[in-house]
Amino acid sequence: MHLVSPRTLLFLERDGRTLFLRGAPGKWFAGRLNGLGGRLEPGEGVRAGALREAREETGLEPAALELAATVHTIEEPPVMLFVLTGTLPPGPLRPTPEGEHVWLPAAAVSDPGHPFVDDVRLLLPALRARSPGAAPLSFTLRPPADLRLA
Repeated sequence: MHLVSPRTLLFLERDGRTLFLRGAPGKWFAGRLNGLGGRLEPGEGVRAGALREAREETGLEPAALELAATVHTIEEPPVMLFVLTGTLPPGPLRPTPEGEHVWLPAAAVSDPGHPFVDDVRLLLPALRARSPGAAPLSFTLRPPADLRLA
């Protein structure tokens, strides 16, 4: 049997920019940029968990949300990331203890001056190349940065 920890990772856009979190001190990604998201609660579906995480970390509910990829991380314990993309409606973002909200344009992911979590630099270009409504992409990841199409 293969047991995994299910988590969501959200890349939400507004006005041509993507929302990231700069991890708060004490977080595993402290000081680095990552998407929003977190663990699924027991019995919680992927979409419901993603919506909950978006509300908790922004105070807003995405206007659109689509499963864009799955990432099976090969680590202990293994993680299954459900990667969703979507848009955030207008409105101010509620502060979150998870980190600082940072809005960046698409080109920022290739800028080495931005401290992204390693796999984000690899994952975002593939997500952006995917056609809306297409089947979700599938990846495996051996941390910190060996992301491969599965």
